[in-house]
Amino acid sequence: MTDFYRAQRSMRHMRRTAMQRGVIAILDVGSSKVACLILRFDGEVRPREADGVGPMAGQSSFRIIGAATTRSRGVRFGEIVQMNETERAIRTAVPTLPFLVPGIGEQGGDLEGVLAGGLTRDGNGLLISSSRGIIYAGGGEAAAIRAAAETLHRQINALRRR
Repeated sequence: MTDFYRAQRSMRHMRRTAMQRGVIAILDVGSSKVACLILRFDGEVRPREADGVGPMAGQSSFRIIGAATTRSRGVRFGEIVQMNETERAIRTAVPTLPFLVPGIGEQGGDLEGVLAGGLTRDGNGLLISSSRGIIYAGGGEAAAIRAAAETLHRQINALRRR
């Protein structure tokens, strides 16, 4: 049960941090549509008793500064069944939104496949994470870490040029 509480505490911290930064994106991938809202937070507000809302922690005022929807593809009954079609639907709704890609490197992710399926037309659109493959390279020695990061950088750029 402590893992659950730790995860909840972590989510509250991430939400608070995002609200302090001021802008957050919400992406909903459903069976019938993909929707994205971009919100700008204006900071903490105090609820008025006249509104019928009691004091609740973390309330904030926000404005919707962007919204997009498109027909969903590759999702059936709430499960992704064709990832490439789902990715295309998300890219249609938010074409410049970068995707976070974990698992490259030590975890065995397919770098070539990720780049082939995830890059936008301008050769961008991905944030590739390979932390374990870099920070533990060569037992954590600085020269090995630098070499691992440079090697991955060269591999990514070589595959992007194809």
